[in-house]
Amino acid sequence: MQTRARNRFPKVIGILAFDGVATLDLIGPLEAFRAARIYDREYRSVCAYEVLLLGLAGPTFVSDSGLVLQAAPFKRLRFHSIP
Repeated sequence: MQTRARNRFPKVIGILAFDGVATLDLIGPLEAFRAARIYDREYRSVCAYEVLLLGLAGPTFVSDSGLVLQAAPFKRLRFHSIP
């Protein structure tokens, strides 16, 4: 039997971000998860995932191409369970 928490959507996905990260390696997965859709009980299309950028060293980081991005500070997030 599945627990109620497993049936909740959107699922939360965290992508680690750090200075020097390849921009495509960050943005590609972020866009793929963001585009994934499911249907709820009323047959409405809803996002399957909520994507968070997790700042490994802090909230601001610079990609290898010089793009400056803002992330949620990793140390401030609480994880209730990691499967």
